[in-house]
Amino acid sequence: ILGGMTAHASIPVKGIANTRANLDSTRLKCIVVSLGLDYSVYELKEHLIDERLLDLRNKVAHGKGLYPDEVEFDHLYQEVTCLLRQFKDQVQNAALLRAFVR
Repeated sequence: ILGGMTAHASIPVKGIANTRANLDSTRLKCIVVSLGLDYSVYELKEHLIDERLLDLRNKVAHGKGLYPDEVEFDHLYQEVTCLLRQFKDQVQNAALLRAFVR
């Protein structure tokens, strides 16, 4: 990347964020850490991600017919939205601070 400043960088991206169809907390941690971001903000939500959200997704996807009620859906929606915002903010802050530059 640092050599040949007149050419475009060729950075391999295929497979970097491979969720293997389901994003669990282990795969999320790999993605966050590989980006050089702080994973600790997600640690308290591992149970929510693995046990509630992913389990519910799998039951719905595989025809088990277990749908969350309105209260649980709203709770999951709020939690996931918050996690997504935190991730977006971390990526934006890293870009603004040029944290990727060594």
